[in-house]
Amino acid sequence: MKVNWGYAILIFFIFYISLLVLAVFKSLSVDHSLVADNYYQHDITYQKKYDAIANRKLLRSDLNISYNSHNKELLLSFGSENVDVKGTIVFYRASSKRDDFTEEFVLQNNNQYVLETHRLKTGRWTVKVEWKDQSRTYYKEEDIYISRV
Repeated sequence: MKVNWGYAILIFFIFYISLLVLAVFKSLSVDHSLVADNYYQHDITYQKKYDAIANRKLLRSDLNISYNSHNKELLLSFGSENVDVKGTIVFYRASSKRDDFTEEFVLQNNNQYVLETHRLKTGRWTVKVEWKDQSRTYYKEEDIYISRV
């Protein structure tokens, strides 16, 4: 079957316009908001975070963040010293800010903190831990991958 060139151009334009309408419809359904509401404030306070990262070098043993997929637990190990520590853990998911949450913790004469991860969705998470002892503030950030096996 032979198609007239006029019909071929018409079919091409209908197909092209349909793809454009589909692309516009899909782009309207995507959330284009920023992941962090106050990202300017994050940039302004970056020096404090940088100092907290530098303070970690003064520790005898660094914070160890490990995820146990079998028990679905996140373990924060603060080294061999028995220290009184309090701080916050921020679970950051780059794909959706609705999934982000913050957890506070207090350690007294214990060097480990265990957190259940049942409410974390499958995928990549950035765990941001900021803690204080009697003299300094510390900060560590690490990526973990949650898988449901």
